[in-house]
Amino acid sequence: MSSSADAPQAPKLSLRMLAPLILMGGKKFGLDLTNPDQLAIVRVSFVAAVALSALACAFMYAAVHGKKKKLAEDRVWVTSKDPKTMKEKKEHITLFEHDLREVMKALTSNLGSAAIVTFLHLKFKINPPLLLQSFIIPMNLVESPVFQTHVLGRAIPRPWAKKEAANPLAALFGGDKDERLAEFAKTPAGKRALAFVAENKGGESLSVDALLRFAAKEAKKTEGGAKKKDAGGGDDDATVISPSTRAMLATLINGCVDIPALSEETEHVLALKAVDVLADQLEAEMKKAGVAEFFADARSLDAKGVDEWAKKIAAEINEKINLPALGEEHEAVIIELVLKTVAHAFAAKAK
Repeated sequence: MSSSADAPQAPKLSLRMLAPLILMGGKKFGLDLTNPDQLAIVRVSFVAAVALSALACAFMYAAVHGKKKKLAEDRVWVTSKDPKTMKEKKEHITLFEHDLREVMKALTSNLGSAAIVTFLHLKFKINPPLLLQSFIIPMNLVESPVFQTHVLGRAIPRPWAKKEAANPLAALFGGDKDERLAEFAKTPAGKRALAFVAENKGGESLSVDALLRFAAKEAKKTEGGAKKKDAGGGDDDATVISPSTRAMLATLINGCVDIPALSEETEHVLALKAVDVLADQLEAEMKKAGVAEFFADARSLDAKGVDEWAKKIAAEINEKINLPALGEEHEAVIIELVLKTVAHAFAAKAK
């Protein structure tokens, strides 16, 4: 009999998890970051979060200095990077030095995230991160060992576990790692998609229409290849937008949508998660109505008619969801590309 210690532990719940949900479902509750009044409130909340974070760090700095004599009595081994050589080295420092460094790390991490988000907002009109960081900045600080120790009075053994500064945008989707695009890139379809982007990137030919034509052609090879619905119209695997099509769309999106200040790896994840959000929404609508019924209006239309039909459905979907970390322009490109690709592929099979 296995002991309770062997039983898998439930994942820790954090208020941080609520932040992306607020953005993704916010439109249903009237959240509109293009509305000047709502945006003004979000800006004030963001500034308040950053200011309170800085004040908390100032308080912790004073608290550490107030315990300097006691903290200087003990030492601890830590691993740090030499600023000149960037090589790791071992240091034997006092607890005072250790805690003071942690305070400064917390301050620079939060201010760095705030600076990136502010730049994206002012320069490129990308608004969602303002709201997300209004939650994430104070949450990061409250969860940090230095805050737990010097504000909440908890005893946490030093040295504190090294934790890389959180990517201010990767947190929106629960992480900054996803191997699906790397795996897709090894497939024939992935190589074709990457070659298409490489050949056209930076030119006028890499437009949404060009991406759509390529994506629709590729999607027809995978979508609808699933079993057709039976005469009774029951739902089966045909309602599922294949992982291959999702990865292909994300590859194309990552090739044409560039978000400054983000690493290529984070852009990969953002593109794939954005496609996942939209594909999941489409699947939910398709399952609700049935594939044949969902595409009933598109079956008798030509390619141009399908585009117009897709635009109408896209507008309805855009009212229901929001893609975190993306401005309206980027969001519109992704919604149009995903929906039209799937619409053309499924409509062709439905005819």
